[in-house]
Amino acid sequence: IFFISGSFKKNIEVLFFLYFFKRTVSEVQFMHNLGEHKQVQERREWLQMRLRGIHTAGLDELSDLTSDEIQHALNVLDELLKSE
Repeated sequence: IFFISGSFKKNIEVLFFLYFFKRTVSEVQFMHNLGEHKQVQERREWLQMRLRGIHTAGLDELSDLTSDEIQHALNVLDELLKSE
């Protein structure tokens, strides 16, 4: 008959608890990361759909702009590209 002492049994119980607790924390972290990733993907898809709805102006429509207005538009685009 195999006999396990009380302290050894207690150590096994503690190790068992720590193993499953650590695994549970890892699973929670994984699910959090997965949810965050899905949210980023949904925002990206939403933004792409919104950008597809934007109609760019034709060259004939740009002929009315002054050089200052064109430079301002280029500066705004440059800032937008830098922010990413």
